[in-house]
Amino acid sequence: MKIPCKGIFPTKNKHLRIVDAVKTRWPNIRFSHRVSDAFMRQVFDYSELARHDDAPDSLAGLINELTRGMGGGIMLTGAREFASGPR
Repeated sequence: MKIPCKGIFPTKNKHLRIVDAVKTRWPNIRFSHRVSDAFMRQVFDYSELARHDDAPDSLAGLINELTRGMGGGIMLTGAREFASGPR
């Protein structure tokens, strides 16, 4: 199966992209139990000064692509919920 890919060239500051996409939608985001602990740890530990920010940045990019043209109304669902969220 071929999955189409395209480049994304964000213009907004990375930290603002992550905060706008991930942190503001955090109560409505659910993750599959298959998401790696390393990915989730990067999301939980994210701050503007985080050394590793690929996971929250890619999550923000995914959310932004999925909500483009939808007025931001989307819920990512799955089987995994966490008591704590990103800082």
